[in-house]
Amino acid sequence: MTDFSTNLNKGYFKKLLHSVISIAFWITVWYIISKIVNREVLVASPFSVLNRIIFLVQKDYFWISAAMSLLRIMLGFAISVISAIIFAVLSVKIKIIQILLEPLMTIIKSTPVASFIILAIVWLDISHIPAFTSFLMVFPVMWTNIFTGIKSTDINLIEMVRIFKIDKSKVLTKLYIPSVMPYFKSGCIACIGLAWKAGIAAEVLCTPKNSIGKYLYESKIYLETADLFAWTIVIILLSLVLEKILVRVITGRGTR
Repeated sequence: MTDFSTNLNKGYFKKLLHSVISIAFWITVWYIISKIVNREVLVASPFSVLNRIIFLVQKDYFWISAAMSLLRIMLGFAISVISAIIFAVLSVKIKIIQILLEPLMTIIKSTPVASFIILAIVWLDISHIPAFTSFLMVFPVMWTNIFTGIKSTDINLIEMVRIFKIDKSKVLTKLYIPSVMPYFKSGCIACIGLAWKAGIAAEVLCTPKNSIGKYLYESKIYLETADLFAWTIVIILLSLVLEKILVRVITGRGTR
């Protein structure tokens, strides 16, 4: 057991070391490029961006904007996941729902996210567009994954529970949920980043009050390149944190 723990720790630190080396390498490349270009308006240096991040995190509007962006996008993500579960179950039980939804899922997947955002600007209140966009990008993927998981349930086991007339609650918890869970987990992990990127893109285009996208857009308009880089790094870090949290929640890691 001790040897296993030691090997696990070694593996973790080795992976961490590789990540640190990789990040340091690319920051060095970034620094060299900024020196070659020698124009902050085109390529802000890592030091300028770090200074801007330090400045931003001391401001109330930074935390308010980050919180509001997270709230909007995660709301869209959560509604999408719940809706996907409901419609996937209905699609399995009622064939016509599956037939009607399949072409719609294909259309949503094939249409550029910018098109939906522009249409949403016409249809919806600006503050609702990031949540709507996140919902729309996540729903087809989650519906497909959950539907596939349900359909992949072992037919022999389904026949067995019918023959022995096993209680429906046990069939759900012991048969269908374990069958669907791997598809559900992979869908959630794939979609959290998709929802975040789509939601931020929506904020950039519709610029709702108190949002990361609004400040990202203003940085571009006013050629504040250091701010543009700083907000972009914040977006990346928040995306990574969200993904890590979601992975831990749905896989049960770190719950002891």
